[in-house]
Amino acid sequence: MIQSKNMTMITIALAICSLLLIYPVSALTDPNTNLVVNPSFESGISIPLNWTFISLNGNTPIGDDVSYSGSKSIKISISGTTDHKSGYPQSDLIPAESLTNYTVSVWGKTENAGGTNTPAIRVVELDANKNWMSQTNLPVFGRGTNDWEQRIMYFQTGSNTAYMYIYANIWDGYGTFWMDDVVLRLKDTPISTPVVTATPNVTTTPVVIPGPAVTATPTPASGSTIAYLGDARPSKFSKKGITDLTADMNQIIPQSPTGKVDAIFMVGDMDHVSQTVKAYKASNVNTIPIYFVVGNHEIDNGDMGYLRSMSLPTTFKINPAPKGTEKTAYSVDVGNVHVVNMNIYWDGKNNDAYWKYGGSDGGWIAPQLYNWVKSDLSSTSSWKVVIGHEPLYPKKRHVGDSLDADKANRDNFEKMLVSQGVSIFVGAHTHYASVNLHDTVYHVDAGISGAKTVDGEDPYASITYTVSTPNSLILTWKHENPTWNNPKITTYTIRK
Repeated sequence: MIQSKNMTMITIALAICSLLLIYPVSALTDPNTNLVVNPSFESGISIPLNWTFISLNGNTPIGDDVSYSGSKSIKISISGTTDHKSGYPQSDLIPAESLTNYTVSVWGKTENAGGTNTPAIRVVELDANKNWMSQTNLPVFGRGTNDWEQRIMYFQTGSNTAYMYIYANIWDGYGTFWMDDVVLRLKDTPISTPVVTATPNVTTTPVVIPGPAVTATPTPASGSTIAYLGDARPSKFSKKGITDLTADMNQIIPQSPTGKVDAIFMVGDMDHVSQTVKAYKASNVNTIPIYFVVGNHEIDNGDMGYLRSMSLPTTFKINPAPKGTEKTAYSVDVGNVHVVNMNIYWDGKNNDAYWKYGGSDGGWIAPQLYNWVKSDLSSTSSWKVVIGHEPLYPKKRHVGDSLDADKANRDNFEKMLVSQGVSIFVGAHTHYASVNLHDTVYHVDAGISGAKTVDGEDPYASITYTVSTPNSLILTWKHENPTWNNPKITTYTIRK
């Protein structure tokens, strides 16, 4: 018994030593180190070293000399035009830290890609016993034939993650896909800004568990996809204001990471709201529930009466804020995502169009609003998203006259968001789209939409999405580049 135990300990020690030869401790903690061994597949003959080719349904990946850099790549191919599941290349196990932010990117090229799903790169997390725990999918690659494009994603590992591996496949699709230059790093060092192609008409990407028993698990019914759009101000641009906003709204479904959207939130400065409603009714998303956030220009341009008179959608349950907000503050449960629509211009009494600091800027969170938001958030275990027109941490405009006008008030609110497990705060107001992590909360500036692109500081429109599953909330930011045919895409994955 003692001898058997000693042999087991020796075996474990040798396994750890072999991993440390490839991944010394300094490499695992250095954000400049690519944790993927042989990332461009240059080492090895028929099969790249440190990669395994898994066959599935008689389909096996191969090494190829079509490449983004160097002289080699990996090729996956399904002939014909009928959906099939491909084999896949799989990296060696990569030691990982739990609850740690990572960046992953891959370059890919497609030829005649089509079917239900298009080629995708996936990151799998394992526990210390190498049991499968979860999988995260990078944005999928486009249909048809496309030259080399980069896909990039930021994600946080789970609480028990000890290892990861990366693989690529076509799951219920067809065509040819090449992948090259796989990078996995600690998130502190960003990978070059991705320039990627949109993938219209893509259905929900399945969660695929590779191995002897390969199964597909679609997003559960309780999950949801929500779209967020920022400042449009159609009244500034006459008819163009409506037509351009309609055109952006028509992109909400094609740009959606899941090919569907359950709810739309307009994050303030949609004046006149009646004109935004016209754009909405003229668009192809006019049957999707839409919610409006109060912005400073709704107050400036006399839209408050219109907002108070509107009937809120009845698709999802509305939890109203205390009396005095007049339908301008409430929370709503969209599947397993709890969204708080926070009117930051409520004085906490009977005025929901109040500026503590005067003018048209300088939001302030009244104690009554703070208490209601805190109580509302504490009543749910769903994913939590809070929306307010002005950001807590503006970067380029309205610095010092947004929700940071009173930093003590702002900091107190941020601490509450953290304590209540809020994943995302969505604002707008600055006319610059961005995503920034403060404490444990992702702060999103939704940017601009509609004709505002010709007037605003950001020349491109943005649509931000949240996609929920029981164990992850995926935040995707899509930014015209310069059209919706070729947007920039950045994805962040948040874990419970």
